[in-house]
Amino acid sequence: MNGIHAKVVAIVAKMKRSDFVNRMLRLGIVTQLRMAGLKNKSRRSFVPFKDADVINEVRTSFKEAGIPVKELKINLEDYHKWIEKANYPPQCYKDADYGRHVFSQKSLEHYIACKMLDIKKGDVYIDIAAALSPLTDMLPRLYGCQAYRQDLIYPPGINGNVIGGDAAALPVPDEFIDHMAMHCSFEHFENGSDFEFIKEANRVLKPGGKLCIVPLYMYTEYAIQTDMKEWPWLDRPHFERDAVLFLADGFANRYGRFYDVKHFVKRIGKNLDKLKLSIYIITNEKEVHPTVSTKFVALFEKAV
Repeated sequence: MNGIHAKVVAIVAKMKRSDFVNRMLRLGIVTQLRMAGLKNKSRRSFVPFKDADVINEVRTSFKEAGIPVKELKINLEDYHKWIEKANYPPQCYKDADYGRHVFSQKSLEHYIACKMLDIKKGDVYIDIAAALSPLTDMLPRLYGCQAYRQDLIYPPGINGNVIGGDAAALPVPDEFIDHMAMHCSFEHFENGSDFEFIKEANRVLKPGGKLCIVPLYMYTEYAIQTDMKEWPWLDRPHFERDAVLFLADGFANRYGRFYDVKHFVKRIGKNLDKLKLSIYIITNEKEVHPTVSTKFVALFEKAV
């Protein structure tokens, strides 16, 4: 940030959201200030990660990197039976702000993780970056396990079955957890918190314990999707310089990471330690609902 830029930022930061400031926003002046000095390539669009050509190229790249991709077909009858047993709260993911397709997306994520983790009675489970998800309340009834929800939005420490604080520094003993899952959340782990969390999973999982990440967002380039409306006022999140920025109005999140295989191997694959990695591709997600976007799933299992 040069001297003139710094002075302008300081002046505007002191202003209230007056008509003048709103006019600046409309003219894109604030956007220019925010983007000043940023070296990343950028595009004004959403990451087209759902394109068939993109999915095929990612799958090929995994194979070339020596990481087999296993096909997973959803058993629709079993999925619907699981939904019935799960007995979600009546309006969960179905109100006017969500719509039926979001319920299908979230419930499928939950179903896939639960099936892959093979949760059993007495297991200790943590829903990482759970926010207000109802899953933690459902699992003890479904499987007889002990379930916790974790998120930065909660006060630090353990309060009942709620864990607050950084997922890469969980306040639990070594080898405390049987299973962990992340449902549409790993992509929001900024800076180095993605690989630091994988290191933490090595510490807290019991031998034979599992971690499921669903979806695993992949693309043909290393990309970060961001909505500038979610940035701090006249500031911005930290973006790795080798990431392509997708400026996506309406994304409603400040940061969403999409790996290419090269960066996935560099950031995640090289930090596996005692974890065995398996990558899955869902072959029939559109049969659940045409808008469902879950394609790749990552499963980590700690060596016994």
